[in-house]
Amino acid sequence: MLIRECSKGRNIKLYRNTTPNSVYTYTQDQNIVSLTYPADKQFFVVKDNVIIHESNNFTEIENYYVDEVIAENGSSLGVIDWVKHKLINFRLAVR
Repeated sequence: MLIRECSKGRNIKLYRNTTPNSVYTYTQDQNIVSLTYPADKQFFVVKDNVIIHESNNFTEIENYYVDEVIAENGSSLGVIDWVKHKLINFRLAVR
């Protein structure tokens, strides 16, 4: 299940593993892409259609996701703060 994706248009996404070992197939830019969910971790980060980090701790995986977004874009809205932020189509926005 997709939790967050980069609001700057980069291909960096944060997922929750609701179906371990399943294969998610989709089309992107007229190419068929397959993503195999991990067997034993609850959360994972995908960058350019490759799983780059897995964890059972949401705080750890979200911090890793934010660091990846900062490395790609130079800035980020940071971790989710429901008082300051809202999600629009899985992308974080300021209220």
